Amino acid sequence: MANPPLSAPLYDRISRRNNISRAIELIILFLLFSLLLYRLLSLKDHGFTWVLALLCESWFTFTWVLVISTKWNQVDYLTYTKRLLQRKLELPPVDMFVTTADPALEPPILTVNTVLSLLAVDYPADKLACYVSDDGASPLTFYSLVEASKFAKIWVPFCKKYNVQIRAPFRFFSVKSTSPQDVSLEFQQEWKKMKDEYEKLSQKIEDASKRSQPCELTGDFADFTNIQRKNHPTIIKVIWENKEGVSNGVPHVIYVSREKRPKHLHHFKAGAMNILVGEPVIFIPIALFAIYNLYTLSEYLRIGLSTRAWWNNQRIWRHSLVVGEPVIFIPIALFAIYNLYTLSEYLRIGLSTRAWWNNQRIWRLNTMIAWSFGVLSVLLKLLGLSDTVFEVTQKDQSTNVDDNNANAGKFTFDDSPSFVLGTTILLVNLTALAIGLLRFRLVGGAGNGSGIGEFICSMWVVLCFWAFLRGLFGKGKYGIPSSIIYKSGALALLFVQSCKWV
Repeated sequence: MANPPLSAPLYDRISRRNNISRAIELIILFLLFSLLLYRLLSLKDHGFTWVLALLCESWFTFTWVLVISTKWNQVDYLTYTKRLLQRKLELPPVDMFVTTADPALEPPILTVNTVLSLLAVDYPADKLACYVSDDGASPLTFYSLVEASKFAKIWVPFCKKYNVQIRAPFRFFSVKSTSPQDVSLEFQQEWKKMKDEYEKLSQKIEDASKRSQPCELTGDFADFTNIQRKNHPTIIKVIWENKEGVSNGVPHVIYVSREKRPKHLHHFKAGAMNILVGEPVIFIPIALFAIYNLYTLSEYLRIGLSTRAWWNNQRIWRHSLVVGEPVIFIPIALFAIYNLYTLSEYLRIGLSTRAWWNNQRIWRLNTMIAWSFGVLSVLLKLLGLSDTVFEVTQKDQSTNVDDNNANAGKFTFDDSPSFVLGTTILLVNLTALAIGLLRFRLVGGAGNGSGIGEFICSMWVVLCFWAFLRGLFGKGKYGIPSSIIYKSGALALLFVQSCKWV
């Protein structure tokens, strides 16, 4: 008996010819080693800032070696999406996990949109299961999911019938490009129906959130009677089960709230993930975790470039290198080559210059703010002065389908301490620019160096923190609270004064 023919592969692995990229990466590495050599040879002639710069640049060099090692042999995967559905029987079952912890800080409508987006992905529904882990054991969250499962019965077929790209309803109905103009009459009618049904769903959830209890705690809701958030038994509810195994239907939806007891560590959301992975109800070969991504794209998931944030060392160079010295061309060359190289990577895969610039700014915000708090948290924990605490942050509930997105992309601020550091950095660099301009106006170019390097570096930091600069003059949630400005101003003043004493 002849062997059955092998089915066509879903992808091909193609090696990329990246000789130019390798050459550029090696040039950057050579420049970094050159800068380290210069630091070492002249270390005895300089003070503490030179040692600090050497340590920072040594770390940057090490991370760049890691970057080169991971990017040396690059490959492309040519996928054949049309073959995917032809191999339905070969597709593995997939569990999708969504986590939430507090219905006040993480509004249920956001959880609902995340779940609806996952339920509508292009994958056989009989091979999908969506678990929602609720660490808050909230009846409001469970009620919202029950209502969302009813809406999913018409939303999922609609998305697959018209190949909808953005499958979170509130995003789909708020994007101008989805307006049903110049399309078939059938689509216009169904689009209007979907929008009306989603608005009814949103209104139900909003009304339920205003009541002390979303509904009568009977039937499936009886387990939530007199429940305590940090002291309750395990609650598992199968909200929807695809009993018929219909591939184009709605996948399984399961609500899980793990047991919590005051004297037992639960490890926050990480513990919730462990429970879900360790006790699967339906599938487990492949697991996908979603924490408020809000929507998925039906055709592909774009993987961001590895634009690592190790390139903040331009702030250190300004302390010691004089513009008149030939060695100043090393950091200038590093800065120019690295940024042009990363920009070319973005353009090569079809991303815009604005996307590159936004990612550059976000990486610098992460390194200077988030990583600083991370290091401080680890140090306090190692010294025994602090315990690990999971803090649920406020999620922005901008789900109005008629919103014109006038403020889309804007930073929102609150009184979180994390904004103190970013605002302080901005004020310090603004002060440096003001002092530099005043000094240049009074004494001209005289002195040890013209200060052009310092001016460029400070201006670069201000540009990276442009969102914070706009926040100084913003209003409402788009403006930095006055309490944050006062604290940051005091810290900036203290830093500037300490620099005069050094």
